[in-house]
Amino acid sequence: MQTGPSNKTISTRTKPDREQASSRFKARKAAKAAQVAKEIAEIEATKEAEAAKLAIMAEKDSQDTTKRLTREEVAKNNTEDSLWTIVDHKVYDLTDFIDAHPGGNVVLKQFAGQDATTAFYNLHRHEVLHKYSDLRIGTLEGEKSEVIEPHAGDLSQVPYAEPLWLTPAFKSPYYNESHHKLRKAMREFVDTHVSPEAHEKELDGTYISQELVAKIRCSSCGRARP
Repeated sequence: MQTGPSNKTISTRTKPDREQASSRFKARKAAKAAQVAKEIAEIEATKEAEAAKLAIMAEKDSQDTTKRLTREEVAKNNTEDSLWTIVDHKVYDLTDFIDAHPGGNVVLKQFAGQDATTAFYNLHRHEVLHKYSDLRIGTLEGEKSEVIEPHAGDLSQVPYAEPLWLTPAFKSPYYNESHHKLRKAMREFVDTHVSPEAHEKELDGTYISQELVAKIRCSSCGRARP
């Protein structure tokens, strides 16, 4: 980094540097996808494949990195060569993600070494953190997450994120308990079977499995899945 005549910080990162950082990030994502695929394949060989598959995916999404960091330590990592930021009391290393960020690198640089919780949730859904969970390197010392992790079938806790008629407070003679049960069952099916594979296929670029197609077909016709 160097300072120009106007005292503004000028980036010394060249285009090859940015391309290399972006390549490192993509390589990490590919390695993570391969690791997850391998673990899932091993689990599916057991008799309780579905239950075990859900358990490992939930663990990956909600696991808490053991490394404890202070806000002072995070504040020191505020350059392009070492860029850390905080979201919901968790610390993320975005160094290799700077030039891969879909929203551009400027906004990440603005929150280098800082707490970006409010800014993040103003622009992103919480699920984005699950997608990039491999960037998390630790949590803040003496602090705990404030965001409630959703479970399969749950309604969103975000204000106005769900239609009014889905909320528990809504009362109607035309929408009774059986409708709520159907809604919950359908959303549980999507959250449990469809969404995880959709995210996996988004990473490797392949089509959904015939197993998932069969599950959808069986669920739509009301037959129990074998």
